[in-house]
Amino acid sequence: KADFLNYQDRVRREKEQFAKFAIESFVLDLIPALESLKHSMQALRGENSDPKAVVEGVSLIEKEFLRILGKNGIVPIDTAGQQFNPNFHEAVGTVPTSDVSENTVVDEVRSGWKIHDRVLRPASVRIAQKPPPPPPPTA
Repeated sequence: KADFLNYQDRVRREKEQFAKFAIESFVLDLIPALESLKHSMQALRGENSDPKAVVEGVSLIEKEFLRILGKNGIVPIDTAGQQFNPNFHEAVGTVPTSDVSENTVVDEVRSGWKIHDRVLRPASVRIAQKPPPPPPPTA
């Protein structure tokens, strides 16, 4: 019985250690992108900062973050022109329009994210709604 209890204790400690360091490689990937962001912030604060160069630098940092997240199975949920799907989208409003079919996503308010096949956070979207009929003519 004592051996079994010792085994359970050892397995529990190993699980704790694994959980504690499981994101180590993810964090190591993020550090260079974070440092690039820090350099961009310093450039913004500088007297001779070129706005176009700063925008380009921040855009590259965004791409790097998306690459790192994708490498770890974390991807944004596609919303543009998609049919509303309550499994992936959270409707926060409607837009009266006849340009697209009803219940089509027309605007993303907040990005949604998936990790592998599981939704981390649904995308907050506005969806198309048929416009109200025109008022009847008055005499």
